[in-house]
Amino acid sequence: MKKLIKLVPAMALLLALGVYTGKVIGKSQKVETNHMLTDVQWLYTPPATDDDPTNENYYTYHPSSDLESDCTGSNEVCGISAPSQGANPSTSKPDLSDLSIDLGQGNNNPKIFRGDFTR
Repeated sequence: MKKLIKLVPAMALLLALGVYTGKVIGKSQKVETNHMLTDVQWLYTPPATDDDPTNENYYTYHPSSDLESDCTGSNEVCGISAPSQGANPSTSKPDLSDLSIDLGQGNNNPKIFRGDFTR
């Protein structure tokens, strides 16, 4: 019985350490997930033989300007604002899950920039 009483504080310490470690890991994963959900701008660059704005392969990461002011003069898709599928947008593709219906149907959406790309 005395041995059991001596083990109780050690078990409580291990439990507290486990709970603390779980919280720290949970917070770090949440921060990493939020980073990937940040919208970045993507320029629509389809091949000459195809025009499908719902194809994620036809977008190029565009960090250097504001597509809202660079896309003017027509109703064609020029670019989008969407999160990256990976941690590094320059080597990844856009996540079109929230935009695919509007892109496919030509609906207005504040994250879809229409016009001709001019700089």
